[in-house]
Amino acid sequence: MGGWAQGASLIVTVGTRHAAPSLEIDRLAAWFGLTPGEGRLAAALAADASLQDYARARNVTVNAARFLLKGVYRKTGAASQAQLISILRRLPPG
Repeated sequence: MGGWAQGASLIVTVGTRHAAPSLEIDRLAAWFGLTPGEGRLAAALAADASLQDYARARNVTVNAARFLLKGVYRKTGAASQAQLISILRRLPPG
């Protein structure tokens, strides 16, 4: 998992099996009211990272990542990780 700072934005990129769009964390926060941590997690999942990948990259426990994921589900209206990814991939580009 890699990323670079661009102004106040952080763009998350993850090596993927297929080309998933990179999502800017501040845009996710604006659309759904996510915290920065929730935005990072949502962007990573949309880029095909697993919850375990995210936890390892952020040096947090999988349980901490699951806690963030619950907030992402609540704020986006998603009921599953697959539904969340579907919602995020339908967002308009940059």
